[in-house]
Amino acid sequence: MNEQKLSCCVVRDLLPAYVEELTESETAQLVKEHLASCPECRSVEADMRAGLKIERAPKPQLGFLRRYKRRQVISALLAAAAAIACIIVLYFSEFKYPNTEAGRLLAAEEYAVKSASIDDNIPPLAVRSWAEHGGKLYIFYTAEDGAYIQGFVQLERGINGRYRAIRASISPSQSTAGVSCEAIHDKNGRSSAYAVAAYNCRSVYSAELCFHVYFDSRAMEAYTTTIEITQPDSLTVFDFDALTDLLAAPSDAAVIELYSVKLFDADGNDVTAEYVDPAVNVSWSGGIGNASTPIHILMALSAAIGIALICFFLKKN
Repeated sequence: MNEQKLSCCVVRDLLPAYVEELTESETAQLVKEHLASCPECRSVEADMRAGLKIERAPKPQLGFLRRYKRRQVISALLAAAAAIACIIVLYFSEFKYPNTEAGRLLAAEEYAVKSASIDDNIPPLAVRSWAEHGGKLYIFYTAEDGAYIQGFVQLERGINGRYRAIRASISPSQSTAGVSCEAIHDKNGRSSAYAVAAYNCRSVYSAELCFHVYFDSRAMEAYTTTIEITQPDSLTVFDFDALTDLLAAPSDAAVIELYSVKLFDADGNDVTAEYVDPAVNVSWSGGIGNASTPIHILMALSAAIGIALICFFLKKN
């Protein structure tokens, strides 16, 4: 192995970097070996080290920096908590109806009445029946006395187990008892299911339902089916295909509408006329559909503001 030695001139040029530990390890070793055998260079090194000022941040300043960093983290956590709380509040304000007796009635009173297109005061409402189907909750309601007003409310379930109203209808009814039907539409506006509700049928044991079925390729046709009524108030949701099968209608049916209802007592007598009040005005109806976009925009905006604040606090010098 070839020995490498440095001259005093080279060592003294390297001493500033050596003292500040900026040289490579091999160079530092050579300088160290030279200093071990050269008193004059050692003296220069000692003077250089004596004159070297090592600046250290005072403890109070380091404590301040630690407190400042902690304050940044706390601020970021508070911003995240505020954004999450805002999103939760907005979500619960939208999905607010529980599937309870009080929750269903509140949905009818708060949301269904909005669909009324008249100026008269709406009488107190009563929920007659309800059913859950495909993640949706369907409610049929009438006026508290069972006459004049009736309609459906459709709600969808949220991740919090509660529901938000998405559609409702309201109209007067000439019948104090009978069967009502409402088409349920998908996102494309096509009928995907039907809610069929019987109401106040205490002395009615069966009903003959006549539907008009519309086809894409041919004219409308009428189809009739008879259902048994075992409870005074009930609601059943039929998928489109299930109702088509019940009517024994062709599979290319496009739209189904309830046209007429006949009510029969226990002896099979037609009692429809007994439950009809022709004096009731049926010239109006109302409906409403809920647009969820605004609430989703507000939730997204809250999340964006929260993320922006978190980034601001964490990156702040």
